[in-house]
Amino acid sequence: MRLASNLSLTSGVYARDIPPFNPLRLFAEGGQPNERYVEPPAEIADADVTIVKRDLATLTLTSAKSVLSDADVIAQIEEERANAAAAGRRRALPLPPQLLLSRTLGVAAPAESDLLAYAPATDARFSGIEVRVVPENVTNALKTPIAASREPLVEDRILLAKRGENFEQVLRGAGAAPEQIRAMIQAFGGRVRPQALPDGQLIQALFAPGPRPGDARQIVRVSLLKDGQPEATVAINDKGAFLPVALARQEPAAAQRKSTRAEDEDEGDGGRGGARLYESLYETALRHDLPRPLIDDLVRIFSYDLDFQQRVHGGDSLEVIFTDQEEGERAEILSASLTVGGETRKVFRFHAPEDGLIDYFDEEGRSLKKFLLRKPITDAEMRSGFGMRYHPVMRYSKMHTGVDWANRIGTPILAAGNGTVLKAEWDSGYGRRIEIQHANGYVTTYSHQSGFAKGIAPGAKVRQGQVIGYIGNTGLSTGPHLHYEVMVNGNFVNPMKIRVPRGRELQGRTLAEYKRQRDEIQGLIERSGGAVAQLR
Repeated sequence: MRLASNLSLTSGVYARDIPPFNPLRLFAEGGQPNERYVEPPAEIADADVTIVKRDLATLTLTSAKSVLSDADVIAQIEEERANAAAAGRRRALPLPPQLLLSRTLGVAAPAESDLLAYAPATDARFSGIEVRVVPENVTNALKTPIAASREPLVEDRILLAKRGENFEQVLRGAGAAPEQIRAMIQAFGGRVRPQALPDGQLIQALFAPGPRPGDARQIVRVSLLKDGQPEATVAINDKGAFLPVALARQEPAAAQRKSTRAEDEDEGDGGRGGARLYESLYETALRHDLPRPLIDDLVRIFSYDLDFQQRVHGGDSLEVIFTDQEEGERAEILSASLTVGGETRKVFRFHAPEDGLIDYFDEEGRSLKKFLLRKPITDAEMRSGFGMRYHPVMRYSKMHTGVDWANRIGTPILAAGNGTVLKAEWDSGYGRRIEIQHANGYVTTYSHQSGFAKGIAPGAKVRQGQVIGYIGNTGLSTGPHLHYEVMVNGNFVNPMKIRVPRGRELQGRTLAEYKRQRDEIQGLIERSGGAVAQLR
């Protein structure tokens, strides 16, 4: 059977029961439809444990005859019961272990003042035992004085120039040292003059610890604001010098909401685009009675290389060659072609003879499963994983939202997957930072770089494995490393535990067998001629 059709620009007529879009499940091979992927909790390292194994045959077991009579045992039980009754709803205090031990051995009971202290047993057989009553779940710790108020280590602050004040006076009032102010003025390159600033001029200053370990809290970035946007910005680098940097202009929140609302409402044929690709694929396939399991297969096949959240346009099309569903057998996709935005992706079914695995490859035998790299660097050592940790610069415990890969300054950093650069700029404590938008809501970030590769700028297209920058020690960093993060729909996930399947590489005999099967499918289509059902 052959289905060839333009992609529907609308949805909801035939496809009314579309499963919710779930990018985490989209890339999980073999996942069940109802499977939920929850980020595992952060691993907490336990204390060191020493285990000693000893043969029981080497132990000498001695029996000590208890001197408690039946009456003594009953009396002791009654005493415990009386204590419990007297305690009421409160938990009754147990009998002190020393008292129980002395009763059993038939020795004099210890003094009441000794019951809550270390008390060695008086019997020679128990001379090595020390018993102490300690309340459960209670830790004795020294009192640590905490200041009544403490400034945050990292803080953005708006400084207002008063009438007659110049740049130096405003920054000096904020606590900047004279030599720092001179370095800032020089970095601004003529934008700051000795004369008084305009009355009401706003200056944005970022306070944070200095770039070197042990540096005090200081101003590390300064921006001159105009209409609420940074007109000029200088920031401190890892050597302690101020340099000019470019900050992206922030779109006002109202404009962002308006843009988002317009995009959501633009579902018809006459706007910038039609329905989202995910819904359009289901609408088109169901309109032509393509079996539902095959639609799910199409999503899985192309999800590694296509953004299913993008909108379709006129001319976008789908072509599927599939077997007719027979009794007791499942229909199979033999070949599929999807054209979106003028770019066509075509795949063929391959049944591997050595292990029976069925997968799909492009015309040259390359797999589409090339989504994300867990380690986007040529060579490095993991220094810090994902989860809660004690921050070496901030000096308090906080969530570590990525993985740190350490190596020498200048080590190349690779793009974890195909995508578009969102940001490539200095970003406060992250230092030089790159953000890349990938398909289906995935974003990867790369921080503390010493420099960006040529051509890396917002809007640039990158391919997986392309060098985008170099390891550095910029921002709040204690040594050269890459801080690598992965976000899914705005939420941080563990880069080492997300499911990132990789397609097999076809070589030698396997590649030759794939090409034979590909040609066989092509020949089947050509020989069928008019017998192939074409649905439009």
